[in-house]
Amino acid sequence: MRMSEESLHDKDKRTAEGRPQLEHRHFAVVASVIAQMMPLKLRKTTAMHFAEHFKERNVRFDSARFLRACNYDR
Repeated sequence: MRMSEESLHDKDKRTAEGRPQLEHRHFAVVASVIAQMMPLKLRKTTAMHFAEHFKERNVRFDSARFLRACNYDR
């Protein structure tokens, strides 16, 4: 069953200031895709971009841990 666009937007409005809270499970999936599917040069840029974005969305986000999971340490 697919949710309608309106239902999705309503759900988002009920979460943290209209923005869904990202959690470890979300970060882990993104890191896995970056680590497994991207060449090193693109991996670095992409991992840093996501790390900056995730840090803004979740104060408990650990950038160093995420970068290690992406197979890229600064």
